[in-house]
Amino acid sequence: MKSGGLHGRGIGRIGPYPLYMESFESLIENNEVSDEIMDALFHLFSRKRPDVLAINNQTLGHILEGDTRARSSYFTKFAEAILGGLGGYLMCSPIQEERERLGTLLFSSLGGFLVESVLKVSDSHQAKRYLVTSDELQRRCSPPESYSANTVVAYLRKAKGQKKKITETLAELEVNPSKRTKLTSQCSKLCEDECKDLAGDVMFLATKFIPQKRVGEALLEEGNVHAAIVKTEDCRKTLKDVKAALEKNWDTFDLATHGLGPAVINGTFSLIDACLKEKMRALKKKDSTDE
Repeated sequence: MKSGGLHGRGIGRIGPYPLYMESFESLIENNEVSDEIMDALFHLFSRKRPDVLAINNQTLGHILEGDTRARSSYFTKFAEAILGGLGGYLMCSPIQEERERLGTLLFSSLGGFLVESVLKVSDSHQAKRYLVTSDELQRRCSPPESYSANTVVAYLRKAKGQKKKITETLAELEVNPSKRTKLTSQCSKLCEDECKDLAGDVMFLATKFIPQKRVGEALLEEGNVHAAIVKTEDCRKTLKDVKAALEKNWDTFDLATHGLGPAVINGTFSLIDACLKEKMRALKKKDSTDE
């Protein structure tokens, strides 16, 4: 199970505990099990046993060790020691199988909906499906879009007759739709992962088919080469500052476009900078030739 570089990306919650791709990697890949995985498992198991009170790792650490925070690896090693039988035999499934079983259990308990992609590739016979997590739904039910229950039903590609069932599921997931939807756009039709894939395709095609070297050489101007190099370096610095300023002020834009807008803008800045790098190379080559 690989995250594809999306380690810090939230993919849902088990009760009050958010889980990330790296959370599952710690469970599946034989690492020390992360605290959020242990917290989620305690919460999940205690939910089915009203006589058991779930406490998080931090609280348990205070109970067991005073001010020293308990580490998840302690619990893992303890479990593996208890599960080991006489003569090296296990009294249950092998540990790695148990890790995988727990990972599957957690993932299936995250809560969410599978939706078909709006953007269908022409040579594909089957539409791609995306998982819409409770966290993503809550973002859509919050400003700037503030989805109503009706809009959520439409977004999930469900029939109007399923509104009651979906509303009940949303309540279980602690997702609170607004009374009235405040904003919709073409981006509203796409789920967050679909926006990410679309932005990735756009920038892949831009990198593949825009000749950066030719663009950089087309930017060359007559005159002093050293002055042109300084001018280009200043331009790159200014663009870097503009990009940083945008990133600090586009939170609402990010929510409204579900990540598509910032991803495309970041990619565009990277493409422009790559063209300016090619211009710098051409200028330095020209400078060495003139000497």
